[in-house]
Amino acid sequence: MFFYASKILGAMLQPSFMVITLLLLGFILSVSRFKKLSRAALAFSVFSLLMISFSPLGYWLLVPLEERISKPPLPYEVHGIIILGGGFDSTVSTARDISELNRSADRFVEGIIQAKKFPDAKILYSGGSASILTETKAGAVVAEPMFIDLGIDKSRLILESKSRNTYENALYSFKSVQPEPWENWLLITSAFHMPRSLGIYRKIGWKNIIPWPVDYQTRGPVDYFKFSAFPNKTIGRTDLAAREWIGLLAYRLTGKTDALFPSYP
Repeated sequence: MFFYASKILGAMLQPSFMVITLLLLGFILSVSRFKKLSRAALAFSVFSLLMISFSPLGYWLLVPLEERISKPPLPYEVHGIIILGGGFDSTVSTARDISELNRSADRFVEGIIQAKKFPDAKILYSGGSASILTETKAGAVVAEPMFIDLGIDKSRLILESKSRNTYENALYSFKSVQPEPWENWLLITSAFHMPRSLGIYRKIGWKNIIPWPVDYQTRGPVDYFKFSAFPNKTIGRTDLAAREWIGLLAYRLTGKTDALFPSYP
């Protein structure tokens, strides 16, 4: 139930969806007797559309997420590497029977880099199918051939293919590994996604979890003043950040993370 509710509400609460909904409402009201309300709705929706299309609003939301947790010094020994799914386009990969990377491919690439640095570490790839409209291969299934092709020994791989969201990533990962309290496990995911991910893994009971953020979408605080002439990218950035902040709040309210805005250490 939580999975479906989060998917539906997450889509409905995206700024772009709300702006379009308000714009349509304004047009509908324009043919009714609520002319003043129609003008107000249209004016606010146009203003909001300009804000999410050209202003730094997306950066204002995204930069704090990415700046919250930095890469710490790595310990001498790493026992395992957790790569959160999302680095593959499951729809294209399923249709073409290939392993097609997407814009979050840094997660997978960095996982390979760290796997080479720590050749004795286990590699846990956590990712099922999060689609509710089409049937696609699990992310872990898509990732396996590329691991092998890039020289990773299959005996090192732990493929978790049931999870559909970040909470299930942590839950099924923990059940798959049953890590010892003294083991050092590296957690690799996108920087904007790291606070929520780390908070969930700690809440599940994973002790020595070391955040390793990748896939940065911003340059940092300097982008607070960056306007854009490309609305498609700006709207996408705003939706991405808003969805993550909503996720932080929802996961905290449902007791799935150890803090509202987790940090490290």
